[in-house]
Amino acid sequence: MELSLINQYIHNISRIYDKKKEETTSLQNICVNKLVNKYSSTKEPIYKLVIDGKEISRNNNLVITYKCLNCNINNQITLNLFMRKINKNILCCNLCKNLMEEKRNKQSREMVNNKFASQNYVKEKKVKQEIKLENIHRESLKKWEEMDEDFQNTYLLKHLSEEEFERIRYKIISVNNDKIKDLSKYKYVFNFKSNNQTIFNPQLVNFEENLLEKPVNIKFQCENCDNHFISRDLYSQKNKYKILCKDCSFCNKTFKIRNMKNILNEKVIYQSQFEKKFITYCNENNIVIRNGDTIEYEWKDKKLKYKIDFKIPDKKLLIELKDKHIWYTKEKLNGKQDSKIEAAKKYAVDIDYRYEFVFQNEYMHFIKNRL
Repeated sequence: MELSLINQYIHNISRIYDKKKEETTSLQNICVNKLVNKYSSTKEPIYKLVIDGKEISRNNNLVITYKCLNCNINNQITLNLFMRKINKNILCCNLCKNLMEEKRNKQSREMVNNKFASQNYVKEKKVKQEIKLENIHRESLKKWEEMDEDFQNTYLLKHLSEEEFERIRYKIISVNNDKIKDLSKYKYVFNFKSNNQTIFNPQLVNFEENLLEKPVNIKFQCENCDNHFISRDLYSQKNKYKILCKDCSFCNKTFKIRNMKNILNEKVIYQSQFEKKFITYCNENNIVIRNGDTIEYEWKDKKLKYKIDFKIPDKKLLIELKDKHIWYTKEKLNGKQDSKIEAAKKYAVDIDYRYEFVFQNEYMHFIKNRL
């Protein structure tokens, strides 16, 4: 575009404003320079708007109001569209372009000759071809073999292999928020070909019914406490020796978690010999002991969860066994322990239970007089 026309375009700008901040830009120091973008592959110079000596990039929120050079009608368009007109030597706005006689005649001719306008036109029915997942699976295997070893190794650092998936399959309760509860007909394919830049994605495939499901929002059964929990994807279980819920996983990093059976053959978890001793006592005395309830409590304006050690339904008793180790001392000093106990007592009253907090040196007295 000639420099005189560019200057006229700039002269016809009546307003520049930011549509997000709703701020109007001064029109005193604006100009157009021909610049080469450092990220351009062609290295061809293009016109850029410069405001107060600063080049305006494509990533902007500016809107321009200007008068059309052809019809003198005011238009409001984004800065990017405005600069495209200058770079492509466009003199007309959308309104006057659509009113041009040549364009209108051309459109009329196309409408008259359009086969869809004919009364004899019969729409052809397209036969939808069913996509066979078996064929895509074969293509996936072939594509995988073509990939170099570095790509394969990097991919498998993140995604579960078929062997790794089969190791944890029996702990999966459902997939995709209970959409699939029976995985017996599904094969896990770790390298199913995709049409995006990732090239491959893990998928669950039912070849018999030609069904495909992405393994997300997976419900697992904890190997320690048997509780169910949801994991967003399979990646989180990569290289895990055991499938553990959040509570068991957290505790296992601090204390070794184990479990033993009560008299009803149910799992009861424990973390110390003190707790194991109490479970053994209950079993020997034909007392049903179960894992304690998990409750919510507040501490320092945060909502946290506290899992009480044990529950004895027949006695309507919630029990916390505690040794005065460093963790207890810290929580006692900062007030966290008191918040837990207060919340547990309130919860016990609400369910018509009794809450007992027992130190190791109080154990025998508790067994004889309070159990």
